[in-house]
Amino acid sequence: MALKAVIALALAGSVAVQAVVLPLAWLDAAGSGAAPWQAALLIGILGCGILTMRVFAVCVWRLLTLVRREAVFSEGAFRYVGAFVAAAALAAALGVLLRPGRRHRRAAPPPPPARLS
Repeated sequence: MALKAVIALALAGSVAVQAVVLPLAWLDAAGSGAAPWQAALLIGILGCGILTMRVFAVCVWRLLTLVRREAVFSEGAFRYVGAFVAAAALAAALGVLLRPGRRHRRAAPPPPPARLS
């Protein structure tokens, strides 16, 4: 029961993150001079990350319910395990996409400004 309370808090927190952080990230990306497609990509990646966490939470919640009913090895349980694995694959793909230490191709720095003397 305590684990379900923690999961419920995590789901509520993910709603708060989606409602607050995603719009702020959009405004920050738009204010930094990033191209609109870059801002949309950032929001899409963040949204997918939040979605994977929600899927994890719901699947664990449902599997806990099945454990309580002693039906964890029923065919219905495999649906939640499959959804969990699919969300884990998406999270892994996001991790590869956003891996630390990834080298970014950067444009050449702009030339220094000309002196007017």
